[in-house]
Order: sequence, then C-alpha cells, then structure tokens
Amino acid sequence: MIGCANTENSEHIYNVLDHAGVQYRSDIGIHSSHMGYSMIAMNLAVGVIEPFGAGLWRVNGVVTRPFEPSVEYF
Repeated sequence: MIGCANTENSEHIYNVLDHAGVQYRSDIGIHSSHMGYSMIAMNLAVGVIEPFGAGLWRVNGVVTRPFEPSVEYF
C-alpha cells in the first residue's frame, strides 16, 4: 500500500487506522497524490489518497471506494 511520505497527513492516517484496530503497512511513500494515482492506474499499488483528484483519474482505470474508518482531511 502506498501512503504519504512522512507528513502530518501520514501521521493522521496512521493514528486513525491504529485507533480503529487496523493493521497498516506502507511499503512506498509518496510526496504527491499525482504519483500515487499514477501508480494505482498502472496497477502497481493500492492507496489511501486525497479524494479531490480522483475524478480526473477514473478515465485511467482508477477505482474509488468508500473507506472505513473515515479519514477526515484538514
């Protein structure tokens, strides 16, 4: 799974998942959602990424699904 590379957002996601009892391992850290969406479109990864750019990537085969526990963006 890809995740944010050592940012405040990555710590927030880890805390939300840990609080919900979800085991999470990120093998790849990204610095931009564009890179994450590119990797997902090429079937190289799955990820928890900001939802704002998702619509632009759907034509490239990216599929979005509701995610629980809810991760609020700030």
